Amino acid sequence: MEPAKARIKTNFLTLVRQKPETPEQWAALTEAWFVACEYEPTVEDFRLLAEFLWENQDSIEVDIDC
Repeated sequence: MEPAKARIKTNFLTLVRQKPETPEQWAALTEAWFVACEYEPTVEDFRLLAEFLWENQDSIEVDIDC
């Protein structure tokens, strides 16, 4: 993987692991999502994140070996 792509994915995974608390954090996550996934996240995307990640913080394991 190219270093630039690795940085983009790492930034996205870092931001997605913790539920944003401020409008600035939400904006940063949305921007990182767009850059990493090449589309803007939907309300459904965020609902799924909340359901699978943020509501189960104790069980999060992230594999960044894409």
